[in-house]
Amino acid sequence: MSLVDIRREGQVCVLTLQREEKLNALSGAMERELLDSLSGDDVRGSRCVVLTGAGKAFSAGADINEFADADAASIAAYYADTGDVYRRAASYVDRLLKGAKPADLPIEQPTKFELVANLRTAKALDIMLPRSIILRADRLIE
Repeated sequence: MSLVDIRREGQVCVLTLQREEKLNALSGAMERELLDSLSGDDVRGSRCVVLTGAGKAFSAGADINEFADADAASIAAYYADTGDVYRRAASYVDRLLKGAKPADLPIEQPTKFELVANLRTAKALDIMLPRSIILRADRLIE
């Protein structure tokens, strides 16, 4: 089953997150599929892209537990702050609704990142993380 449904309605491309049982929380697989969808032929040539979620919720954000499990081999990593990414996407939608042309909008990249330290994996591998990383981490997996 696809995690992102793509539907074209004239010059509008509708992407629907299909993970209703988890309130459409982003998993690693869903994130990859969403990024692949955005670069696909259905989106190219669209004048507008609408992102929505199946069921009662648009998206509950990132499924932190799933990301932690997917990166169990990682001891520390930086992730884009999904809340900031969603706020920036909302800003894009706002500008489009106010009449901005999609071609005139700049391409943006994440600017806020979250440092995640996986203490559970470090302990299992008998690796001692420096205290500076533990203190700087935005989130610790214990």
